[in-house]
Amino acid sequence: MLTKKIDFKKRAKALQNKSFLKPLGVSVLEEILKRTRSGRDKNGKTFKSYSTSYKKQITSGKHKYKNSTNVNLQSSGEMLRNVDFKVIDNGLRFYMKGSRGKGLSNNDVAYYNKKNGREFLGLPTSREKEIKKDLTKMFKKVLKT
Repeated sequence: MLTKKIDFKKRAKALQNKSFLKPLGVSVLEEILKRTRSGRDKNGKTFKSYSTSYKKQITSGKHKYKNSTNVNLQSSGEMLRNVDFKVIDNGLRFYMKGSRGKGLSNNDVAYYNKKNGREFLGLPTSREKEIKKDLTKMFKKVLKT
């Protein structure tokens, strides 16, 4: 299963109540979806183009859902509707849920896209560091009170 773990181990252990992570997860999930829909990968780079044969399917009208060759991983919208997260010890885990026809899961499709230069599940390292820094400030504030 393709997952992306954001580990806040050292910082999260300071707090027993992890309820503050759920709103953070919602915010990060929205960030991932917005960026992906705009055609950018987890590092903010434009997604790798579709193959020539796939583009021909789209432009000829043979593709069931797609009518544009813009790469934004929203052919049917099913995959992005099934990105989810859960609060885990020490952080958040983002994952793909749900299945598709022909024995494929949304995770399979996400993994295929990752292998083909379209990694979307996750954040740039700089953004993860920024979140960790913000959490550290918050933890220090909570621990002082």
